Amino acid sequence: MTATFASPDTLLNELLECTLQLQKRLLEDAEPEEWNDLLEHRQSVIERLDELLGAGIAFSEEQKIRYLQPAAEADRNILSMMTRKKMKLGADMANLQKSKTVHDQYGGYGSSPSAYGAFFDKRK
Repeated sequence: MTATFASPDTLLNELLECTLQLQKRLLEDAEPEEWNDLLEHRQSVIERLDELLGAGIAFSEEQKIRYLQPAAEADRNILSMMTRKKMKLGADMANLQKSKTVHDQYGGYGSSPSAYGAFFDKRK
């Protein structure tokens, strides 16, 4: 599946850079659609690294310390940030559904001409 040969250092560096870029985008509150390209690219790098491992190439201690440990730490941060964003999105969706339900149930009452929430008796 690999179109061109890339050295383990090149792929590990690409993995680290992509992971750090994803972490930065999450900190900037980017839209989830923007994460998708980074996640797909990161996944392709991981697959190419898996191919190298399957071919018998092992990572040195220096490569593990220089690339894999920082990438793993950033990955843990990314996972916690995505979990928090997912929970916030779920809460926002639940609140939106509640608002929609209330609006559907009391929709006719919300358009009353009175700004005070009370009706004034205009009868004589």
